[in-house]
Amino acid sequence: MKFLMTLVLGLSAAVTANILLADIDGTWQGILVTAPGSELTVQFIIEAKSDGTYSVLLNSPDSGAIKNVPASNVTLVDDNLSIEVADLEGAFEGKFANDSLNGNWSQVGESYPFVLTRYEEKPLSEEIASMIEGRWEGALELPGDTSLSIVMTFEVTDAGKLVGFMESPDQSPRKFPMGNLAATEVDVSFNVDAIGGNYKGSFSQGSIVGTWSQGTELPLTLNKASLDPRAYALDLTAEAAALLLGDWYGMLVTPVGEIPAVFRFVEIEQDFIRGYFASPDQGASDLPIGSVTVDNGVVEFTVAGGRFSGSFDSAESAAAATISGEFAQGGQKLPLTLRRGRLPSLVLDINSESSAILLGSWQGSLKTPQGTSTVVFRFEKDDDAKLVGFIDNADQGLKGARIKSASFDNGAIVIEAPLLRLQYNGTISDHQMTGKLTASGQSFDVVLDHLE
Repeated sequence: MKFLMTLVLGLSAAVTANILLADIDGTWQGILVTAPGSELTVQFIIEAKSDGTYSVLLNSPDSGAIKNVPASNVTLVDDNLSIEVADLEGAFEGKFANDSLNGNWSQVGESYPFVLTRYEEKPLSEEIASMIEGRWEGALELPGDTSLSIVMTFEVTDAGKLVGFMESPDQSPRKFPMGNLAATEVDVSFNVDAIGGNYKGSFSQGSIVGTWSQGTELPLTLNKASLDPRAYALDLTAEAAALLLGDWYGMLVTPVGEIPAVFRFVEIEQDFIRGYFASPDQGASDLPIGSVTVDNGVVEFTVAGGRFSGSFDSAESAAAATISGEFAQGGQKLPLTLRRGRLPSLVLDINSESSAILLGSWQGSLKTPQGTSTVVFRFEKDDDAKLVGFIDNADQGLKGARIKSASFDNGAIVIEAPLLRLQYNGTISDHQMTGKLTASGQSFDVVLDHLE
């Protein structure tokens, strides 16, 4: 049986109040026990409106799936409060007494005692702030003898509130905000709603020892660390660096088709070289290469939980044009030949008149259950003056996903990209693109403006 697990976005329902109780305005919190050992923290957020009515939202600090769920119908008579939540197929009946809200929560034919008291978030103590504030790092051990670097950063705002961000630098440069973040002298817990994960850990001898849950539970120990500006520096001889520096690309042949793999080795400053991996059609960019060895014409490096091993076609010249080998990840080995140079763009077969209209950047907002982000379609000319296109979404760490095909006829525009099987169908009028974007089977209305 599902209890309070449906997240539905919407507007707050108005409350009909026969007697106004101004002092009920605020957050009320209680522990709902539906079975022995099954507990869920639930909050009623009650807000008084200027017309004498109220709105009520439901939250659960224990579950990222229950966030600002609106009540569908609320009635306040004297000190008796009735709340119906259609989106959760549940209801509450209770009475205000001695600064408590005592009643029952009913759902799917079952009823449970439920008591809520006024809740006020306490400022973070200096002791807890000094314990947790800063950068914490750990390694998440995955099946197949691979691991991912995890970074948690905790900050204290000027108002004394604790906020945090999670990174997986081996997978993405994006920082994911933490939700329902709570810390005591003993433990810390939070959700990462954007990726459907949560973490619970306890302080132990300067570390945080806990469990990361995201479909499955994995142990994760975090240790405090300072930001190293030379993180992921590659230990290479001058000869090895001369062979690798620059851009390389290849195509991974998989059962579902070819996937581009792009590697870039850059000298940040003298004796400081970093490597980056990208797979633009998969939405991956600027993932750091963890380690590199070059020995007798054989090169090996690790990235994104995988390992590449290959041989230069000529180890005696910095002009070596190809590296032939294989990429291993998750128990699979795929052939991969890298060629020196940048990944070729996909030329779009569109006439010159339509190309002139499309050229430039088109920007709009994409609204999903996880929030709102900015999506950009970029159309430009390549070195041969041919039209090519790309998709960017900085909020998701996406840059340069290639547009595979585009058609533009009588104002109707169709765009397709390998990324998430993306397709956009719409129209262009008055420097605006209006239509529907479909990705991974989900569809969203998106309006994009042509940026001058």
